[in-house]
Amino acid sequence: AFDLSLLPYDVQVAKIVVASYSQDIRNLRVIPKGGTVGLESPSGIGIAGKQIHTLSWSIYPPDEDGFTTPGMVSTDDGWDYVTLSWTILRRPQFYETQVLLPCGLFTLVSYIQFFVSSEAVPARAALAVIPVLIMRTMSDSVYRALPDGSQFMLLSLFVTLSMFLSVAAAVEFAVVEFLRTMQQISENRLAGLMASKQVVKSLIGIATHEHISLLTLVKRFEPQERAFTKKEVEHQEKRRTADRNLVMELRSREDLGSPAHDSTSKSVKSSIASIVGVNQGRAAEAESQKEDEVPDDRNLNDGEAGVHVEEVVDRAEAREAGIEIEVEPDGETETRKLRSAASVKESVLEADLLPILVTAKLFMKYDLDNSNLIDAEDLRGLLKFFGIYMSTSRTAAVICMYLRDHDVHTDLDESKVELTFSQAIGLLISIEEYKLSPHRTLRQNFGSWKDCKNYFQCLP
Repeated sequence: AFDLSLLPYDVQVAKIVVASYSQDIRNLRVIPKGGTVGLESPSGIGIAGKQIHTLSWSIYPPDEDGFTTPGMVSTDDGWDYVTLSWTILRRPQFYETQVLLPCGLFTLVSYIQFFVSSEAVPARAALAVIPVLIMRTMSDSVYRALPDGSQFMLLSLFVTLSMFLSVAAAVEFAVVEFLRTMQQISENRLAGLMASKQVVKSLIGIATHEHISLLTLVKRFEPQERAFTKKEVEHQEKRRTADRNLVMELRSREDLGSPAHDSTSKSVKSSIASIVGVNQGRAAEAESQKEDEVPDDRNLNDGEAGVHVEEVVDRAEAREAGIEIEVEPDGETETRKLRSAASVKESVLEADLLPILVTAKLFMKYDLDNSNLIDAEDLRGLLKFFGIYMSTSRTAAVICMYLRDHDVHTDLDESKVELTFSQAIGLLISIEEYKLSPHRTLRQNFGSWKDCKNYFQCLP
């Protein structure tokens, strides 16, 4: 059997064994030409011939004048056996050009994706997946040309290793996409916080003016529980149903694409605008009237939809306008939540408070001693939640710059600086102004273990 462990650089030994089928050594001694009788070692001439070359093999060692191999005599159980052997050398050019070189090149192709922008997802996906498929096809073609077996082969090891490297590159692509998704989520959190930047600044100013914490102020704007009569609840549901029916009718007419589509859409849209205007004007109307009464219902006819809209100032809206309406003693009530008077006065929405509440929950995660203070290392964890990466020393420097910009003196040792929640969220909404870091040389980044730590802390 051939030994294919060094394929395609293998050397094979072919053998022919000659013996008598009827005469043992008592009657017949078999030796190679010129060999010695009874000498069990190479002697004489086993095979002699011209040099042979094929597309796949050549006689080893090569000799243009021909080749000669010695014979080998062995005696077993009273019989002579002459072994005539010759060595052949595989010519590896076929496997080099058809297997080894393509595998190496496509492995390099799979790693080209590292130099492609991570935002070019289709290009990186192609560079990551296609080489893996090619390696698998290459492996199948190699095994189809070889006999089945489980022996070790150098060629198979090379192809498998190339495929493993290509798969590793594909896995790296998947990991990068996962991390980009997580980074995008963090950036979206920061964008949500920045969207409420003006409201947060306004609330910080109010809290500072009243000498209270920001979290205490936020509690004023939380929804409050109010008692509503059954009639008010039913009236609100009717308004909601009427608005929903208008939207559904508009969508159905747009889908049908009727000839009267434009005029109908304008009519329905004007009805929706009328409803929105009525809803927005209720509080103002209640405040101007300053009377504890409910206007009569009236119809809004849009000409096409014929939608009936009740224009009633309910008790909750009157309360928003500062009008108190007593509940009838025998009336059925239902407790529901409504915007607080403070949120209406300051025009603060719950959507504006959401980033503050999320940041506060994260702040309390790091404020383990409930001191309403966090240090630079804790703030660094807070920044990572929003997709901002800084070293601990850089974070401490940024904190000091922010505090000094707001007329707060800082310690000479920047590592001791601490922030309250109001200061922390104020820094977060202003972090873009402090993200620029000074340029550092390679020696400055890796000159010591501390420098290395600071460098890698700044990486996403």
